[in-house]
Amino acid sequence: MNRLTNEQRLQIIEFYYQNQCSVRNVFRALRPIYGLHNRPSEQTINAIVTKFRTQFTLLDIKPTTRMRTVCTEENIASVSESVAEDREMSIRRRSQQLGLCYSTTWKILRKDLGVKPYKFMSDKPKRPLSAYMIWLNSARDQIKRENPGIKVTEVAKKGGELWRAMKDKSEWEAKAAQAKENYEDAVREFEANGGSTANGTTKKRGKAAKKPAKKSKKQESEDEDDEEDEESD
Repeated sequence: MNRLTNEQRLQIIEFYYQNQCSVRNVFRALRPIYGLHNRPSEQTINAIVTKFRTQFTLLDIKPTTRMRTVCTEENIASVSESVAEDREMSIRRRSQQLGLCYSTTWKILRKDLGVKPYKFMSDKPKRPLSAYMIWLNSARDQIKRENPGIKVTEVAKKGGELWRAMKDKSEWEAKAAQAKENYEDAVREFEANGGSTANGTTKKRGKAAKKPAKKSKKQESEDEDDEEDEESD
C-alpha cells in the first residue's frame, strides 16, 4: 500500500473515535473504502492513533538529515553570515540552525573566522579571507536583493553556485594574495610586541617562587627537641 495522505490519516482518527476507540473496528470500517487487501493494517492504524494521542499531529515528519561535517567555503560563509546577524548566539544553537556538526562550527568560528563566543576578541591578527569569501562579502547584499526572503544558509549556497560559474576570478585572487601579505606582516609585528600565535594570548610571565613546604608534626617535634637541647647546653 502507498503512503497514506494526511486526509486519510484524519479519516482513520475520525473512524477511531466513532467506533468506540477500537482499532479492530476501524480496520473493519475501512474495508468498503480500500478493499479487502489494500486497507491499512491494524499495526498502521494503531501507530497513527498513538502518534496523534502522544504528539498531537498527523504529519509524517521525515527524519532530520545528517549534519554537515566539512569546512568548505560555503559552510564558512554560512557561519560568517550567521555571526554577522547574531554574534552572541551559542555554538550549539548556531550549529543546529545551520545544520552543521558542533565540532565543525567550532573550528570555523575559532580557526577560520577568529571568533571567540562570549569572550572579548584578542589582539591576535585574524587569518586572511579566501578569494571566495572576499567576493561573497561584496556580493552578499546583491544576492539578498535579487532573492527576497533568502535564508542564511541559502545565501552561501547561492554564492557558491555563482562563484563556481565565474570565469575570471583574478580580481578576487589578487585581493586574497594582498590580504595574506598584510596578515603575515601583522603576525610578525604581533610577535615582535610579545604576542604568541600559538594560542592567541600574550606570553606568560615567569612562575612565582614556590612557598616553603609545610613541616609535618614529626619534624616540628624534632625541631623543638633540638632547641631544648641547645638551651640546656
